[in-house]
Amino acid sequence: MTETIDGARWSREELEGAYQNWYKTINEAASGQASWEEFLALYTDDVVYHASHPNEVDSNGDPLDGQRMIDVLLDLARKIRTKY
Repeated sequence: MTETIDGARWSREELEGAYQNWYKTINEAASGQASWEEFLALYTDDVVYHASHPNEVDSNGDPLDGQRMIDVLLDLARKIRTKY
């Protein structure tokens, strides 16, 4: 079985492997076994955010849909830092 994401075809094994790599990396970074730089390296320029709600915006009021995932995550971190 294959999935199509933005025109690219991914097998179930490829999707599962990508998820397991992401999960392992974030857990290692959170536990101090790896650096956050390794986690951030997972988000290359071709990884974009697809908003769940059409009105989702970033700190500047720009729509989140289609922004690079790393920019969305950094914006979220800024929002959390400001709040706390």
